[in-house]
Amino acid sequence: AADKNAEKGTEKNIDYAEETKEREQELEQGLEQGLEDDINDPFENYFQGMFAITLTLLGQFVLYEKHTATGRIDCVIKTRDFIYVFEFKRDGNVDEALKQIDEKEYTLPFLADKRKLYKIGVVFDSKKRILKDWKVAER
Repeated sequence: AADKNAEKGTEKNIDYAEETKEREQELEQGLEQGLEDDINDPFENYFQGMFAITLTLLGQFVLYEKHTATGRIDCVIKTRDFIYVFEFKRDGNVDEALKQIDEKEYTLPFLADKRKLYKIGVVFDSKKRILKDWKVAER
């Protein structure tokens, strides 16, 4: 019985090691991907960059400026159970951001996915240089 328990423990360590290696590869890939250099608003680019780097360092797979037929999604985060579609606005309001997600159908590429889908509007205040507001809506 002791040998079987030892084998099970080894299997768990191997699984953990493989999972860790996968996370490290995802992190490296995310940091190498970087942000698009054709964002028109340097202020939005700064906050989007800080947001993206933070999430990547936390081990999340993040897509930046994902091109669609109707525009570019500022940020998409995919986890095992959820997909988050972000729209960032400078000095705007969260309802404008959510409206853009709907009007440009940014969630369309993910509708066949079984994961729960959220739309998130985020507003940055350029004078105070802070994240001013955000709002989450389910698809």
